[in-house]
Amino acid sequence: MIKEVGEIEDWASRQLNDTRYASKLAVEYLGYLYGGREDDTGKQRIFATRGGVTSFLRSVWHLNSLLDDGPTKTRDDHRHHAVDAIVVALTTPTAIKMLSDAARNARVQRRHLFADVPEPWSGFRQDAEDAIENIKVSHRPKRKLSGALHKDTFYSPTHTDENGRECVHQRVPLAKLSSKDIDDIVDPVVRHTVRRKLGELGGDITNFKDPKNHPALVSKDGLRSRPIHKVRLRRVISTIPIGRERRRRYVAPGANHHMEIFEYKDAKGNVKWDAYVVTMLQAAQRLKAGEPIVRKHDGPGKRSICSITSGDMATIEEDGKQKLIVVRGLCRDGRVEFVRHTEARLKKDIKTAKEWFIKTPNGLQSMKFQKVTVTPLGEVRQAND
Repeated sequence: MIKEVGEIEDWASRQLNDTRYASKLAVEYLGYLYGGREDDTGKQRIFATRGGVTSFLRSVWHLNSLLDDGPTKTRDDHRHHAVDAIVVALTTPTAIKMLSDAARNARVQRRHLFADVPEPWSGFRQDAEDAIENIKVSHRPKRKLSGALHKDTFYSPTHTDENGRECVHQRVPLAKLSSKDIDDIVDPVVRHTVRRKLGELGGDITNFKDPKNHPALVSKDGLRSRPIHKVRLRRVISTIPIGRERRRRYVAPGANHHMEIFEYKDAKGNVKWDAYVVTMLQAAQRLKAGEPIVRKHDGPGKRSICSITSGDMATIEEDGKQKLIVVRGLCRDGRVEFVRHTEARLKKDIKTAKEWFIKTPNGLQSMKFQKVTVTPLGEVRQAND
């Protein structure tokens, strides 16, 4: 952790040096690909621009407002890279000299530094805006079968509680217990004992981190006591079995691998969409059994629409216009989470702005959801599945 001002300065210096070195290597690499940094006449053809120069020109050419109304650069939109690319492409030796002359004139004439820096051509900003508006951001789907297949915790077989709900039991150390967990303790005697001890400790659950503060069950004759270090909690979650016979254990599924969307007709003949979510563990089991990871059938009367995973892209219709979106998550209940293809913010920030959308399969159908692929060049093509 950085604590001193000097450490901050050293860190900033290291970052700048790393950037300069990376730029140097990038120039060398491009030279290998395209015949050298200089051409046969000795004229330099490959340049590395400074971030400060890029920032100055982006500001004076009023490009910061292309993606945001503010005067500064925004990184909330993936297309900010394209805005920088426009500036880098136009940061020629002539542009740098022009910027240098403007700075020199500003010092002499006491005028604003950027007052005499013209646009590269007439109508430049409008051309840049049109180009940015037409960009289709390409995302890479996460189809790899990697990561945790299930959660680390083992659970009991399924039980039915006093309310008729199906649930499982989980053993939890008292030191890791939270206040809201006490009501979920399965054994009523243990629950009462833990709650009473917590009251004696002033209601501070963190006191259970010390084993000396753990409650104890006392025998009816009062001669024996047994400390409570772990409790069984009731959890209303879905689990799946792994292992066989004596080695069988029950675990909560890990991440979702993909979703399979099918079309069918209900009892009234209405066309509906249904979805089946395949977890990472189920996908691994299919692969191990030699089966296709993505199934194209789900019983009679159902037609496969497509399969989707995080990072997949699609078009939808909204307010009579076709829009490009990217899938950001799959819910276990069959809902799909998606955002605009240009969105670069974190999930919590997008939700705050109410631009994180969640739809059921039928909701996607009503929006004329169509899975597509977007090439690295921004070409939108209809997906084959």
